[in-house]
Amino acid sequence: MTKWHATVLLGAGLTLAACTHGGIHHSGTPMSSAPSRLDALPLCSSIKPQAVEPDPDPALDCVLRSKDSAKLTFEVLGTPPITVKVYEPNGTERQTFTVPVNKPERTPPLLADLDRDGRDELIVVDTVGSDGDVLNVWRANKDSGKFAQAGQVIGYPDFRTTDEHFTAFYASTGAGSGRVTLYRFVNDKVVGLGSLFVQAADWPDPPDPARTWYTNGNTLCSFNYDDVPPGQAEKTNQALTDAGVDPPAAQDRFCKQAWVADIYRKR
Repeated sequence: MTKWHATVLLGAGLTLAACTHGGIHHSGTPMSSAPSRLDALPLCSSIKPQAVEPDPDPALDCVLRSKDSAKLTFEVLGTPPITVKVYEPNGTERQTFTVPVNKPERTPPLLADLDRDGRDELIVVDTVGSDGDVLNVWRANKDSGKFAQAGQVIGYPDFRTTDEHFTAFYASTGAGSGRVTLYRFVNDKVVGLGSLFVQAADWPDPPDPARTWYTNGNTLCSFNYDDVPPGQAEKTNQALTDAGVDPPAAQDRFCKQAWVADIYRKR
C-alpha cells in the first residue's frame, strides 16, 4: 500500500475562558521578543511520535508556520490539554486556545489547506487507532479570522482533495484495503459526505462480490451506499444532494478521479 505523505501533526497554560471545545483567549498585545524566540523553536514536523508517558510531553514547545497569505505562527505547548498560541507575522499574539485530546501519542499538529480555499486549517490528533485516527479540525472564521473548532474527522493525518474541493481522509481496514471518508465545510463546520471502500487491485484477497467496483489504476473503488446504522443512507443522500452531487452517480463521480488511482499506485 502506498502511504500518502503529509506533514505530520501538537502549551503552557494562560488563564483561559471556558468554552465548549476548550478555552479561548484573545490578545492583541505586541510581544517584541516573540519573533526571535519563536525562530529558535523546532518545527513541530520534526517531532517524532513516541508512545511513552507522559503523553503529550509537557516539555513540548514547537512551532507551525502557515504557508497561506496570513503567514501566522502557531506555538504548540505540551501541557495537557494541548495549548496553541497564534502569532501575527510581527509577533503580536492573536489568540490562545486549548485543544482537549485523548491520546495523541505525542503526534504534533499539522497545518493544511483541506479544501483549497487559500487558508490553512489546524489539525490536532485526538486519538490514534489502527482503523483511523480521530482528528480535531480548527478553522479560521471568515469574518473574525479567529480559529474555532470545526469538528472531528476520521482518518490518518494524510488527505487528498477531490475535484470538487471536498477533503478525502484515508484509513486502513487491512493490509491491502481501506476506507476513504469525504468531508466538506459548511459555515465553517465539518460535514460528512459518505465514504468509499478501496482495495489494491493486485491484492490476493478478492473484493466483496456484493459490491460494484470501479477500477482506477491499481485501486478498486466502491461508494458506500450501506444503510448502517439504519438511517445512514438517507443522511448520506441528503448530504450529497446538499453538496450538489447526485447520490446514484456518487460512485462514478468520485471513483474515477485521479487521486483514487494514487491510493494503491504501483511503485
